[in-house]
Amino acid sequence: MAGWTKARSGKTAVRGDGTLWTLVDGFAGRGDAPAVLSMRDGHPVALSFSALAGAVDRLAGGLIACGVRPGEPVAVVGPPGPDWLTAAFAILRARAVLLPVDAGLEAAEQAAMLADAGCARVFVASSLAARLAAATADTDATLYLLGEGDAAGDRTAGQPVPWRDLFADAGSHHSATPRPDPADRAALFYTSGTTGRPKGVPLTHGQIAANIAPLVGLGVVGPGDRVALPLPLHHVYPLVVGALTPLAAGAAVLLPGGLSGVEIAAALRAGGATVLIGVPRLYGALLEAIGRRAGTGATAILAALARLPPVPARRIGGVLFGAVRRRLAPRLRLMVSGGAKLDAKPWRRLEALGWTVLTGYGLTETAPILTFNPPTAARIGTEGAALPGIRLRIDAAPGAAFGEVQAKGASVFAGYLNRPDETDAAFTADGWFRTGDLGRLDRRGYLTIIGRSKELIVLPGGENIFPDTVEAEYARCPLVREIAVLERNGALVGLAVPDMEALRAQGTERAEGLIRERLEAIARTLPSYRRLAGLALSRRPLPRTPVGKLRRHLLPPLYDRARRHAEPAEAAEPSGADRAVLDSDPGRRLWDWLGQRFPETTLSLDTSPQLDLGIDSLGWISLAIELQDRFGIALGDARIARILTLRDLLREAAEAAAAGRETAPAQPVPHLVERGMALRAAAALVFAFGRCTFRLLFRLRVDGAAQVPLAGPVVIAPNHASWLDPVAVATSLPRLRLRALSFAGWTGLLYRGPLSRLFSRVVGVLPVDPDRAAAASLALARAALARGDALVWFPEGERTRTGALLPFRPGIGTLLRETGAPVVPVWIEGTFAAAPVGRHVPRLGKVRVRLGAPLGAEALAARGKGDDDAVRIADGLRAAVAALGRKTTEG
Repeated sequence: MAGWTKARSGKTAVRGDGTLWTLVDGFAGRGDAPAVLSMRDGHPVALSFSALAGAVDRLAGGLIACGVRPGEPVAVVGPPGPDWLTAAFAILRARAVLLPVDAGLEAAEQAAMLADAGCARVFVASSLAARLAAATADTDATLYLLGEGDAAGDRTAGQPVPWRDLFADAGSHHSATPRPDPADRAALFYTSGTTGRPKGVPLTHGQIAANIAPLVGLGVVGPGDRVALPLPLHHVYPLVVGALTPLAAGAAVLLPGGLSGVEIAAALRAGGATVLIGVPRLYGALLEAIGRRAGTGATAILAALARLPPVPARRIGGVLFGAVRRRLAPRLRLMVSGGAKLDAKPWRRLEALGWTVLTGYGLTETAPILTFNPPTAARIGTEGAALPGIRLRIDAAPGAAFGEVQAKGASVFAGYLNRPDETDAAFTADGWFRTGDLGRLDRRGYLTIIGRSKELIVLPGGENIFPDTVEAEYARCPLVREIAVLERNGALVGLAVPDMEALRAQGTERAEGLIRERLEAIARTLPSYRRLAGLALSRRPLPRTPVGKLRRHLLPPLYDRARRHAEPAEAAEPSGADRAVLDSDPGRRLWDWLGQRFPETTLSLDTSPQLDLGIDSLGWISLAIELQDRFGIALGDARIARILTLRDLLREAAEAAAAGRETAPAQPVPHLVERGMALRAAAALVFAFGRCTFRLLFRLRVDGAAQVPLAGPVVIAPNHASWLDPVAVATSLPRLRLRALSFAGWTGLLYRGPLSRLFSRVVGVLPVDPDRAAAASLALARAALARGDALVWFPEGERTRTGALLPFRPGIGTLLRETGAPVVPVWIEGTFAAAPVGRHVPRLGKVRVRLGAPLGAEALAARGKGDDDAVRIADGLRAAVAALGRKTTEG
């Protein structure tokens, strides 16, 4: 029987002709042993090797009989399954070229790929046939429906043909077909497009066989193994490593019923998987699930074991965590990771749980494996050593620690389809393939990948940033499900997807601010050039390839849209409980009103008021007041703290309406610090010291201070670029105004300990918790103004990361409308240069503060734009502050 064997030298030899026909020829000889196992109703259903061989032979004969020519591309589009593999092997058996197409692409993209390949025959799943037929209606493409129909018969021209019709026409045509040559094209893959438009990568029989042979020769998989493959088959890694290699070794390929966690778990457990072919994101999710169930003590033990060498860690962990493995996958012994780099930390933890982990590195262009970490000589953190027949070199500048990885060998492709210029660019003058990855080789020939050259970010200061390294740091934030780092306008910024369940557990209505605070805490542990200058939150998963790599070329427009809150979460189908709320009287009226309230956003029940609509703590007060005014529904702080989506809002409003007894949100009795003689004397000393020091260090210039009312309530509203801003404002106000001065928004910073609490009492910081008490925040602000204070309020709600003025949040509009207090717009110039976000020790320079004339809420509303008074007042105030900024710059 032809197949792959291990030579005495330890190198793998191919017995046969070096083509994939060797693989197919071996099927019949394995008899009734299972070749493909598919999960149905929670149980594995087997297709034997002999049954697979018979189906492949009949279908190949049918393809030849209907005119398929050697070298002709034939596509397969659909989810993984026995039919997909049968069609793929029949295409190879007919000496045609297998073209695996991503079933998740839009039909127009699939049609463009078929046109680029010159493909006129397509095997397609019935669920995808209608849209693909429409997209190829103007072509001569023939579609064959996988798994559809059993009998031949006349078919309407242009309609998809059940593939069983080809079986009916099968004969012995293929038996006389000459065997392919190793140099003949076997498959055509399209790159997944992480940095641009996908390119066609033709691979020959010899190139793919040269990759399979050494993998089989490792002897880690063989007859009796069940190799779970929860990945789509259109990508070269799962097809070659996850399907062709196990079948060549006589193992069975186990295909879950789908790619969800539940379906994968069922395949591992009920399917009896012994080997798992995965990608780093899959293993990360697996470790996360184990961590949630294991508890704190077990997690600490696992972390300690992960610090040991792999062999003792695996042996000890195999005993300690045996019950965990038996519950998850009782027979699983081996995990294979590819498609992207598996970091050392998850690798070590998987080994510490008792599993053996194998990793490698390669590209579509290398069929796909270049290097591999063998189980007996793995070096964690590296990508392993080159496979037999592969040579590697590093093209590095003199003295550089790393450079571009370049490769030569039997599995390296010859060039891209229809792309001569890009083919020339992909090879060096002496014929080495330029991988585009940056790495280094150690003395033993083990490769470590540093990053991808096309993804390298070079900041204006010359710092080199590999995004995945920085992403791993920020991914430690428990409130973030995933995060991508990119460059925008010369600055490093982040696009994050929040973990909604983790946010809900926080019980906070200030979700965005809380995420920013947690990420900034991580940033303080990093070098300054790795700190984010901007952050946008997206409710949609980040775009990734089928093996989990980020499609980085798609990130910039997604970041820009998320910054503008212009990309809401995708709508989910309402459940029965959702429909009951929507159909109720308050639910229906509230939903209609929300559509009018936010006309520029497509709302769904999963839309987040905080993350998608930009509602801040005081914005909740405005929204709650409108709910009470319009519908007589009063939401208290406890209810507001539970609202993270519009679904939550409708349910809480319906419950509040039914109860009818909850108090209005802005009615708590405020407690303000009474300024006795001692506190006033202390405040005078602090302000005097601050005034002298600040003016000396920053050569402060103040314009317009005479316009500030010396008595009575007034709001001071500056732009916010630095932690120096409150000091700059206090230093710029008239001395008489300092006797009755309060600050809002410093609670989380200055109420952490006895000394900071005392300082806050002295200078007049309002003791509110912006995370959990939006109503109390407004109540204390109103009380301070009622007492006659000047209240310093930063309407942007956060410091700018770029120096540009941010939108003003509607909370300031609510405050001014409800209290009737005048507001003094203020522009601060120079503090951003002195101490921007992330800088704790300021640079010395000039600071200038310009104060405007007091304005009333009515005048601001007339000047501003928006859907209600609070928004218009905030927008009008922003315009006034921006005008002061322009005047300061021009002056």
